[in-house]
Formats: sequence, structure tokens, C-alpha cells
Amino acid sequence: MDLVLLLVHQSTSTLRWSQKAKAWWQNKIQTSMTRLSDLLVEVSIDLDEKYKTKGSLGKWLRQKWVDISRKDPKTGKHPPCGASAGKKERKGGSAKYPKCRPARSAAAMSKGEKRSAVVRKRKAGNPSRKPTMVSTFKKK
Repeated sequence: MDLVLLLVHQSTSTLRWSQKAKAWWQNKIQTSMTRLSDLLVEVSIDLDEKYKTKGSLGKWLRQKWVDISRKDPKTGKHPPCGASAGKKERKGGSAKYPKCRPARSAAAMSKGEKRSAVVRKRKAGNPSRKPTMVSTFKKK
């Protein structure tokens, strides 16, 4: 009987120790990931400053681009431009091509102008692997 109690005591103390060790390791990993993330941000800021692109190309690269063909249902804002790896197809079963604009110009466009630009983009289709360039505003 004493041997059984000793084994039970040993196993519960080992279990408690393993839970503490698990929490300790999780904390260590979390702090390491945070430090690594902060370091990557610092390095990217340093590189941006060192290799800052000037002129109109630099302005184009620094702008926030959004997809005016969609809106986030939670926020009501346009999502950032670019395809995410897991969402190559949308509702309806076929890929719908995004119409990307700088956020500032998208905010200045009316709902009808956005709809017109998206319709023209999708009507043009995507015959090749490269994106089809379509004018945002209809030429008069």
C-alpha cells in the first residue's frame, strides 16, 4: 500500500512539474517570438531608410492599395489588394479579378464609379497569366 501511495505521489508531482515546465517554455517561446518580431521591424525600417525609393515610383510603392471590388463585411472597408494564398476562388466557384486602386483615390470615387471600373475589369477578363490593365475611368 505504501508503495502505491509513493508512486501516485511521484506521478502527480511529475505532472505538476510538467505543466509548470510547459508554461515556462510557452512563455519563453512567446517572448522570443516577440523579440524576433521587434527585431525584424527595426531591420525593415532601417532598410527602408537606407534604400528609400524617391520620386513617383517611391510614392507608388508607399501608397496603401485596396481592392475596390470587395468590402470587408465586418468593417465595411475595402480589403488590401493582393491575393491571399488560401482564397484563390471566391463565392460562385470562379475567380473574380480584383480592381486595385490607392486607398486615397478609392475613397474619392463614388459607388457608381467603383462599380463601373470593376465591371470593365471583369469584362476584359484575364486571357493570359498576366493581369489585364483596364482604365479606371471610362474614356469620353
